[in-house]
Amino acid sequence: MADLILPGGLSVALDASGNWEKVILATGPGSANELAFCAPGEALRDALMVNDGVVVIANATPLGPAVCGCGGTPGFSNVLTLSGWRFQIRPGVKQCLMISKSKKGALWTPDGVGLLSDPSQWTQAAVFSAAEPASIAALVGRIDAALVGRIDSVFRDAHSKRTDPYHAHFNDVATNPDWTGILILSPSILSAGCAHHLGVTLSTIDPAASGASVSSIFGYIDDVDGPGGFRVLFQNSAVQAFAFVPADMVSASP
Repeated sequence: MADLILPGGLSVALDASGNWEKVILATGPGSANELAFCAPGEALRDALMVNDGVVVIANATPLGPAVCGCGGTPGFSNVLTLSGWRFQIRPGVKQCLMISKSKKGALWTPDGVGLLSDPSQWTQAAVFSAAEPASIAALVGRIDAALVGRIDSVFRDAHSKRTDPYHAHFNDVATNPDWTGILILSPSILSAGCAHHLGVTLSTIDPAASGASVSSIFGYIDDVDGPGGFRVLFQNSAVQAFAFVPADMVSASP
């Protein structure tokens, strides 16, 4: 049971002294299977409490070190298992990016007017969105030149494949102004490279009635490198579709 519900639906567990013990991003099937910010610092707490916020996390420094479960030590419990696949979330590593959205508006649109196209709308961009420490004067140029372009490339590529069932839900999330939740680009798959994305759709319900928020985990692994590959689609925290990609079709895979 959550002690506090943040804007957008994230759940917070408090310790006996009323301090934030952890912010639960996603809970997967089974026990001890969750993504969580453990004993988050002031900057992270403030960012997640913004009513209409878009937090774009491009480096893991503000999240603290990676930890295995929350036990009172600040850090990021960053491994989640779905149907045997172990996702590891490491912002800034292999172009991994984490987005938390509670603000109304599309994340991305083909005409470039989505929330992710405008760093001025990002919450505490100077803290979370710079790949490395930077002065405020240099930050906007660095984000405009690198991060926004990389984000646009990922979403534009998915948009070009929007009729493919493996990309359809990602495109729906990108363009739905009412969607709220967590979206992670390029999460690592332990011992298997990187996935295309992992996400959590959140819908806030009355904490006085249940003390929790309802989440649904989705994702897509597109491993078509080498002589052959496979594609895995996750919906509602489980595998929805799986397909092998024959070697002679790798170059043509959507």
